[in-house]
Amino acid sequence: MTDNDIRIVDAQRRQLCAVHAINNLLQLSSTDPDVATKEELDEIADSLTLVEKQLSSSSSSGTLSWYDRVRSNHSMPVLGNYSYEVLEAALMKRRVHLHWWPCSNLGNNLVGYVINVGSSSIWNTMTMGLFGGRHWYAIVPNENLGWIELDSKKADNRSAPLAIPDVNTYLQEVVAIDGNLVFACVMTQ
Repeated sequence: MTDNDIRIVDAQRRQLCAVHAINNLLQLSSTDPDVATKEELDEIADSLTLVEKQLSSSSSSGTLSWYDRVRSNHSMPVLGNYSYEVLEAALMKRRVHLHWWPCSNLGNNLVGYVINVGSSSIWNTMTMGLFGGRHWYAIVPNENLGWIELDSKKADNRSAPLAIPDVNTYLQEVVAIDGNLVFACVMTQ
């Protein structure tokens, strides 16, 4: 990937950072047939919630109520705020598998990393944390800069992405902060 190849840095909308992280990681534009969308991730979150509902009760109902969606561990209706499982399922549809970092034997198929960090936002402040406080973003290799951070919260689509010359030091600093998680993203054949 070269400087000219970095064309997609989705800017943050609502709590759709998982959608943006997928598109930024894989450099998918809105015209790509494989672009991640809110509707796709909502569908994945609903299917996971429905399976959990059916497993935890005697109900065989194939539908979710609004209450079920609000109580879901996988998303927040309207806003997004998707879980690890939703992000993982969406990436697997694109033949990308997540591995906890640090990991070894990734070979030449490493696409980049997705990072989940604690987040402060106006939504968090106004709702006393009700709408979650986590944020997803991606870092990807860059031929000239080493690695670059593609963070939808920091993206104004006009500034250059943050260059990361030593990815291992950067990732060690990220996980040193309590609660932060890093996943290596590997393309499968």
